[in-house]
Amino acid sequence: MKISPVVILKTAASSLIWGLGQLLNKQWLKALFFFGFFALFLTIELSTSSYGQEISIYNLMAGQNITS
Repeated sequence: MKISPVVILKTAASSLIWGLGQLLNKQWLKALFFFGFFALFLTIELSTSSYGQEISIYNLMAGQNITS
């Protein structure tokens, strides 16, 4: 049994994006539910995170400030 590259790409994509497997199988309501769930998680992660902000290791250290 030979597996085509298209099947491998569909499998990889549907494992990364929730709801894509249902969409490819024409299960519209399940795809909408899972994609909505995925979009909600992604929105929460991006809105509550600090991606893109510059990080200084000295601001994250606990203890006394270093003065000279």
